[in-house]
Amino acid sequence: MPVTVLDRTDAAVDFLLTWGLEHEWRGYDPFDGLRSPLFRRSPLSASRWSRLAWLQPFKRSPINLRPVAGITKSLNPKGVALYASGVTECLRGPMHDRVAPIVDELLRTLCRLRSDTHGSGGWGYNFDWQSRCVPDEDALVHNVNLLAASFLLRAGRLTGKPRWVEVGLETPTMTTLS
Repeated sequence: MPVTVLDRTDAAVDFLLTWGLEHEWRGYDPFDGLRSPLFRRSPLSASRWSRLAWLQPFKRSPINLRPVAGITKSLNPKGVALYASGVTECLRGPMHDRVAPIVDELLRTLCRLRSDTHGSGGWGYNFDWQSRCVPDEDALVHNVNLLAASFLLRAGRLTGKPRWVEVGLETPTMTTLS
């Protein structure tokens, strides 16, 4: 019997779910090089240009340099929200029973990651952020808040659990939009 696109999709989803569960949804981000304890102790960490230069090998190297620099895998609210958003879409199909408890776990994880670090009561990046163009820090926080809130709203609707819709609507970005 030939392998169908649906078979390949199910296999890919199984692989990603297994990987996420085994790693407890932790991973690396192209911009997480500034989490390095080596670099943070350096006087160069105060320089915008040094920070940009330090990030480049982590973003571009085919070899993962993070362990050498002391950077561990971490829970990134944006990464969890993106992962969860994809998993939530599986609630609509034949994988519903398998992914429903995983969606609940991701929802709880995302809520645990909520922080008031930026004075918003929402989410932000779990590391310092630096780029050539300097976006407003609030824009970065709103980006993560919007992703998290949209996932919470969709998950609440698909699971029939109003608690998640309430948390999504309480997200500062959503209260600003309404």
